[in-house]
Amino acid sequence: MGHLQSIQAVAAGFSAGAMPSQSVNGRQVPSSLPDEVAAVLDEFFAELKSTFPAWHQSVAGVGEANWKRTWAKGLVENGVTSVAQLRFGIRKAMRSNRPFLPSIGEFCSWCKPALADFGLPELQVAFREACNHHRFADDHVWSHPAVFKAMRETGSWSFKTMASDDVLTLFARNYEVVCGRVMAGEDFSGVIPKALPEQVTVKTSQRQGVANCQALKAKLFKRF
Repeated sequence: MGHLQSIQAVAAGFSAGAMPSQSVNGRQVPSSLPDEVAAVLDEFFAELKSTFPAWHQSVAGVGEANWKRTWAKGLVENGVTSVAQLRFGIRKAMRSNRPFLPSIGEFCSWCKPALADFGLPELQVAFREACNHHRFADDHVWSHPAVFKAMRETGSWSFKTMASDDVLTLFARNYEVVCGRVMAGEDFSGVIPKALPEQVTVKTSQRQGVANCQALKAKLFKRF
């Protein structure tokens, strides 16, 4: 399948009323599609039809051309504008094991991969694993290399010295970057630029706190 950038133009033209349209089941849809978009959707729908043998029941009374136009608009409205997304949706469709076509909304939800689709644990699960095993990281069998990478980027020292909420903020940011690379099929071994929260709370003992206050007072009195 080619790219779907021109589908966005179709949707924009539809919304602005710049394209000829007609009523289908009470909804206005464009009456024509650019050749590039039509070719992409032809291939896409061919795969969809082979996956759902009872597809014709969804088209009855509407017409295949109008059906494609309605789906083109629905895909864009749901943020599905790349071939990679469509292919991911088709793969999930093949695992649905049912004869009838899904709704546009359901299919679009299949096009948006979740962490679990890549074997990645949810943030809280990954954070708990990092908290429990950052001290002896090399001895632990990590649930996914991305969790280990995010832990390393956050730093064992951060887990030891920072307040839980602050280290979670750091870890969440690193984990999001690493997961994004994994889901995009990119190499995630590269260094992640550090990003600190606006406020950082560092744990300290009462004795150290008193010493810090005394040192601060000494510096202030030297000014006078």
